[in-house]
Amino acid sequence: MPLSDTESRALLELLKENGLPISELQKRSKISGSVISKIVDSLKEKGLVEDKYEMEGRTRKRLIYLTEKGKKVAELLSQIESYLPEKEKD
Repeated sequence: MPLSDTESRALLELLKENGLPISELQKRSKISGSVISKIVDSLKEKGLVEDKYEMEGRTRKRLIYLTEKGKKVAELLSQIESYLPEKEKD
């Protein structure tokens, strides 16, 4: 199950704060708005994230959460990233 750079970034952001609105995940992971939905769909197909809808007042909000499998993968990515020199992390 290979992951793209953008998928990895999204997982790492969700590891920092799980349950992000898709717009916030897009902003934090620095993924363009036209690509983020495709990334989330791809991660869903791989069983790494799930989306849930919650009501906030009268507004329905789509939040993205790591699955247990996604959390394990993101934790491994985080460990690997900690071994990279600073300039390779970005």
